[in-house]
Amino acid sequence: MGRLGEILRAEGPVHRVIINGCTFLMKRGCDATRPFGIKTIVSLNPIMIDGTGMCGVCRVSVGSKTRFACVDGPDFDGHEVDWAELLQRRKTYLREETIPLRTSGCDHHAAGT
Repeated sequence: MGRLGEILRAEGPVHRVIINGCTFLMKRGCDATRPFGIKTIVSLNPIMIDGTGMCGVCRVSVGSKTRFACVDGPDFDGHEVDWAELLQRRKTYLREETIPLRTSGCDHHAAGT
């Protein structure tokens, strides 16, 4: 459960946790708060192109419903987010996102280290 679980056990009643950060961190935070039944709000930051929901790039399943982070969010109940789907969708543009690292001319980044 990690450090968050330790803090929640030690601090007594916590009524809400708000998590903002990378997708993996938010998922892990939700995994830690779920056993305690603590309302957990996450601020999702998927790729957003047009900000109107028309392109669908920021689509996320929340509570078995399709939501668009750019118009319906970005804040959602973290216990209702389909994390497996979101983590998979985050990989869609991984190749394109790493091009600057591979082409930067920096030996450290170009080598993938």
